[in-house]
Amino acid sequence: MNAQPPTNLRHILSRGLFWLLVLLIAAYTMLPFFYAISISFRTNAQVLVQARYLPEAPTLVNYQNLFSDRAFMNTMLNSAVVATVTVLLSLVVGSFAAYALGRVEFRGRMGVLYLVLAMTMFPQISVLSGLFRIVNDLGIYGSTLSLMFTYPHLHDAVHGLGPHQLLPRPAGRD
Repeated sequence: MNAQPPTNLRHILSRGLFWLLVLLIAAYTMLPFFYAISISFRTNAQVLVQARYLPEAPTLVNYQNLFSDRAFMNTMLNSAVVATVTVLLSLVVGSFAAYALGRVEFRGRMGVLYLVLAMTMFPQISVLSGLFRIVNDLGIYGSTLSLMFTYPHLHDAVHGLGPHQLLPRPAGRD
C-alpha cells in the first residue's frame, strides 16, 4: 500500500511558511557578504558617495592593488604553509591517538578518555598563558614555527583527539 503525500491546505501553508522562513534567514545572513563583495568591485570614491547594492561601473582595481602588494602575497603564502602543516600535524597525531584510545584496550584507557573530556570543559583561552611560556622558552616566539606548534594544541584541546568516528570498528565491538 503506497502512502500518498498529504495535499491539504494546512500542510501546503506550513511548508510554504517554513521555506519562506528559511529564505528570510538565508537572506539575512548572506546579505552582508553580498554587500562586502559588491563594495570590493567599486572605487573608494564610489563607496563614499552613495550606498548601493550593485555597483554601477564594476572595476577590478581593488583586486589588482591587493594582488600586486608583495606583503599581502607573502602573508597569504605564510597562511597557506601554516594551515597545511597544522592540518597535517593534527590529522597524523590525532588519528593515531584516536585510534589507540578508541580501538585498543589498555590499562588506564578510561582515565585518559575522561582526561580528554575534562580538557574540553575548560575554555580555550585558559591554555594560552601556558602555551606562551612554552613558546617563549623554546625561543620560537614571533615565528611561523610557533603558529605551527600552537594551533594543533588549541584545536585538540577543543575538538578532542581526531577523526576517530571515521575509523571502522572491529567485529564484535559494537
